[in-house]
Amino acid sequence: MSLPNRVLMNLLFCGMLFALPLQILAQQENAADKSGIVQLIPIRLPLSNDDDKKIQRAVIRLSQQAEGATERPVAIFEFTGQPGRAAESSEFERALSLARFLSSGDLQGIRTVAFVPETVRGHAVLVVLSCEQVVMAPTAELGEAGITEATIDDIQRAAYRDITSRRRILPVPLVLSMLDSELGVFKAVTTEGVEYVDAARLEELTSSGVVTRADTIAAPGTMAILDGTRLSGDDGDVSHLAADRQQLATALRLPAGSISEQASMVGQVTGMRVDLRGPISGSKVNSIRRIIDDRMRNDPPELLMVVINSPGGNIDSSVGLANHLLSIGDPDLLTVAVIEGEARADAVLVAAACDEIVMLDDSLLGGPGEIVVSEDEREALSIVLNEIADQKGRDWSMLLALVDQEVTIRHYQHAATAEQRFWSDQQRAEEAGDVQWNRGEVIDTTEGAGTDLAQKLQLVRHVVGSVEEAGAIFQVDGPLETARSSWIVETIERLAGEPWFAQMLLFIAFFAFMGEASAPGLGVPGFVAAVCFMLFFWIKFLHGTAGWLEAALFVGGLVFVVMEIFFLPGVGIFGIGGGLMILLSVILASQTFVVPRNSYQLQQTIVACFSVAVAGAGMITGIVVMRSVLPRTQFFQRLALHSPDEKERQQREWNESVVHYEHLLGQTGVTYTRLSPSGKVRLGEDLVDVVSDGELIEADTAIRVIDVEGNRVVVQAVDVTADGEQDDAAGEPA
Repeated sequence: MSLPNRVLMNLLFCGMLFALPLQILAQQENAADKSGIVQLIPIRLPLSNDDDKKIQRAVIRLSQQAEGATERPVAIFEFTGQPGRAAESSEFERALSLARFLSSGDLQGIRTVAFVPETVRGHAVLVVLSCEQVVMAPTAELGEAGITEATIDDIQRAAYRDITSRRRILPVPLVLSMLDSELGVFKAVTTEGVEYVDAARLEELTSSGVVTRADTIAAPGTMAILDGTRLSGDDGDVSHLAADRQQLATALRLPAGSISEQASMVGQVTGMRVDLRGPISGSKVNSIRRIIDDRMRNDPPELLMVVINSPGGNIDSSVGLANHLLSIGDPDLLTVAVIEGEARADAVLVAAACDEIVMLDDSLLGGPGEIVVSEDEREALSIVLNEIADQKGRDWSMLLALVDQEVTIRHYQHAATAEQRFWSDQQRAEEAGDVQWNRGEVIDTTEGAGTDLAQKLQLVRHVVGSVEEAGAIFQVDGPLETARSSWIVETIERLAGEPWFAQMLLFIAFFAFMGEASAPGLGVPGFVAAVCFMLFFWIKFLHGTAGWLEAALFVGGLVFVVMEIFFLPGVGIFGIGGGLMILLSVILASQTFVVPRNSYQLQQTIVACFSVAVAGAGMITGIVVMRSVLPRTQFFQRLALHSPDEKERQQREWNESVVHYEHLLGQTGVTYTRLSPSGKVRLGEDLVDVVSDGELIEADTAIRVIDVEGNRVVVQAVDVTADGEQDDAAGEPA
């Protein structure tokens, strides 16, 4: 082999050696991403129409997503009733079709768990028994499978016997007694163990003398129905007891918050999007609730995406929207909160009330916002957060810590199972009981949770780059239709969230206001100022930061300033007080609080003060422009009178004079009264009002007229010499 070929082969060999570890790492990373998939699939009773097909498609999709996973994915079927419908009236054909699918060998790669938080009657019992594992609430009951059937035929008995034999969750005689009331079932304790038998078999065992005790489970004539406590007894028919999703996660040794619900449809998902932007207010929440209700009545979607970019603002409104999301009764609806920028303070409640939370890169969940939680509000928050925790499987104290910076949570780890939870000391005392939890470090949530911390807290499973990517996770093809009220209101609300827009309005408003004040009577600047001020307060009202207080302060301040200028000039208190009221109204209209009490509120106050500074700059600019630049423009000269020059001023004074005394210039006379400096002099036969040139002149003193301006006559004292000639008092002729 030649030298170049040998070098080439060596390079290829080195490249393969280098690429092999990278490929192995990539495969491990992909496998790690698919490990531990847990999916909650709701089964709303009764089963009818094509409900079984929908659920089957959801399971098939889960199986496809889990291809290559290192662990078996877990499919949890939660059995709950639909409001207003008889949960026990499930169709036998639908239940049998789904039960055969779940118990078939095709699903060996998926671990199926039936979660029964409430009583299940009717043929849905067959679906529960087709899962590998059953978890029940202590008070939930399972049984009376044939409650809606007038008669039980051999086909139904064979189906129940077949499904029960496949999974062996419950003994066949016990299950058949749930179906057929004529059989009855007894728990027989024999010398060889415990056996569930019907009446005929019990008589046979009793005759043989092997029965030591027999307990009646369901007498002939009644169908068997047992609660979770009895089914999870010594026989262990039900593996665990769990009243909610949190306890279910603990029982299955799954991370808290890992049990999430997903729409059970396949292919393209129909859905809608609503945006919650800016401070939360009652009007904004009412609008969102109205939009959701209208869509749910007319064309119920399969996915509701709530895109949040809000600093909070009103706890009552946030609680109302959270409760509304929790109370949506459509079983096929999946709610997803997408944190686009931030969801601070009480906006956390809205996000937590959704089935899934997705965060965009560099977004923030929780932390200081527009509100500071008081002691009374903390108790009210605990109530709604407990409701969210029960329905969505999230720890209420962890959510409260994101809303209220006074609450501290710690990391706890189960001593036996290594399960991780994040609790406050109060919830730890309520939840842990006698179970040993190792207390760990304090989790700092005072500034909220970024994407990394939110994933660590198991609140968020997905972090994406855009809202469209978030939709793609839930099989949304393309952008969702955004539900909104009016495009005008939508545009104004979007502009209201931009600080530059409000600052521009204030600049123009104060600029035009000073223009009107500098040249009253023009009208156009005053109209522009009024429109800008109204638009400013309107967008702040829509944005949720302005109310009647801010409007009253502004109008009152404006009235006081007008009173200072036109009615009480020189007093000062009305002008100063009115100006301060106007500035205070502008600041308060830019925020939902009065006095800042956390870092976020302090930052917002600084931004509001900057808006006031911009308004002041507009006022100063308006004064300068009106006084120096604007009078020189041709447009202004057409509208306003120009100032006369010196020559025009003198001519105007001449024309407006009543009497002209130019003919008196140079004449001499005698003071008739004392000039101090004004008085009267006699010039010939006439008495004339004059003023001296600045000196005090006594009566009967010779004077000469030295200046005349209209009807203003200026005189000067003169001396009379011995030869009878007159000289000026200064020695020079006038």
